[in-house]
This record gives sequence, structure tokens and C-alpha cells, in this order.
Amino acid sequence: MAGIIVSSGRKLSSVHMRTLLGRHDYVHGRPKHTLHHLQNRPLTAACADLLTAVKKKVVQEPDRYEMHFEDETHLETNPSLCAVWHRRGHQPTIPAAGTNRRLTVFGSVEALGRGRVEVVCAAQDSAHFALYLQALEARHAATGKEVYLVLDNGPCHRSQVTRVALQARAAWLHVLWLAPYSPQLNPKEGEWKILKRDTRSHLAPTLPLFVDEIMAGLHHLGGERCDIVNHVLQWFLDGHRKEPTGRSPGRPVGATDSYKRASYRKTPVNLLTAA
Repeated sequence: MAGIIVSSGRKLSSVHMRTLLGRHDYVHGRPKHTLHHLQNRPLTAACADLLTAVKKKVVQEPDRYEMHFEDETHLETNPSLCAVWHRRGHQPTIPAAGTNRRLTVFGSVEALGRGRVEVVCAAQDSAHFALYLQALEARHAATGKEVYLVLDNGPCHRSQVTRVALQARAAWLHVLWLAPYSPQLNPKEGEWKILKRDTRSHLAPTLPLFVDEIMAGLHHLGGERCDIVNHVLQWFLDGHRKEPTGRSPGRPVGATDSYKRASYRKTPVNLLTAA
């Protein structure tokens, strides 16, 4: 814009500037974060070729194989914000939760559109990823098909507990690891944006309704066979951040410190004398 002002000697309004840029196929928008600069390009290309080859194998033998792209996301009781039309000078607002709560969804979509496996739970760790593997195993038992499972390099996928669980299912579960920092190879990534836009654009009145709306939104994503499991426990619905321990509040009677505490002053300090 500064170059146009210098060359023409005229100051352009923002509206005029938008019009000129629009004629040359420019649009105004915010940039988004990217991980391309962190990728190992040869490794990412090799991973893309492997996924293409496996998908061709699944297409050739659809009665024997399924191919699932897995990912996980967080869904909060605070509504997900997105751009909307509004009158100039009137900032749109959406009611927010007084105390925010968060759930995790472990999910996968089948490469040929034959459905999905989704598990709604209260944390993102190896123990809750095991719940997803149990749901996938139930699908395998029902369909009798071997599964190619595409995973990223998240901590809950690479932990020792998860490796043992994957090895125990090696007879029918074949794991394909994505190259680091390559979310563009996982079609499941794009579904989370749709889920948050359509399901989490408003404040749910209660926590049970919050969970019900997530379950309905996952079903709305579609597919021939949708295996969607609700593993949200009652303590979350009761408003707790973590599972209660069952102990009474406060310091347990007879508890001892594992480290030496700083000694307290036994006599009050005279502020006037100290000054």
C-alpha cells in the first residue's frame, strides 16, 4: 500500500485498497500456523507413498482389511469461537462457562468411508487410549477384518503401556506410523474442525447435555458403521476436575512431611522496633 501511495501521490482508503486487491485475486485473512518447516521432507514423502500403497491394498481386498486414521482432540465447555457476520461497532458475544471443563475424544475414520471408531473420555493418556483400542477390537470382532491403524507420534501412542497393548493385538492390528509433524497426511484432523463448529458453537446448559451434544455430533459425521463409545464417568458429570480419592478434605490425621519445613517465629515481631 505504501508503494502505491508513493507512486501515485494519492492516499487510498481501506475500502478502495480492498477493491483493488480483490480484482487481482487477493483476499484478506489471518495466517495459520504450519509445521512444514519442521518436517523431514524425504521421510514425509516416503510415508505418503506407504499410505497410498496400503490404501490401494485395502481397496483391492475390502472384505479383508480396513484402514483407520486415528487422532485425538479436546472439547471444552467454553464454546468454540469462529468468524461471524455482525454489524460494525457491535461486538458479538457468546456466554462462557464459569468454570471450564474439558473432555478428550480418541477417534478414527475409515479410509474408504466405511465408518468410524470414537471414544469420549476425560483424559488424554495411555490408559484412555487403551479404551479406544478396546473399541477398535470390538469392531474387529464384529466385522472379522484386519485393521491398518495410522498413528502419529503423540506421547500416549509411544508409551510403553501402549506398545504392549499394540503388540498384544498384532495378529489383526497393523500399525503405520506417520512421519513427524505431518498432520496433512491424516484426514481425521479435518473432522475436528467440523465437530467443533457444528457442536461446540454454544454453551451447553449442563455437563450431561455437553456430553450428549458431543455424542450426537460424532454420529453426525457419518459413515456406514459408527462405533461411538461414551466413557465419561459420573465424577465428571458431578463437576469434579479429577476423580475423587474418597478422603475427607484437609490434611490427614497423623500425616508427616517428607521434607523439613521452615521454622516459624515463636515471638511476634515489633514492627516499630524493627523499623
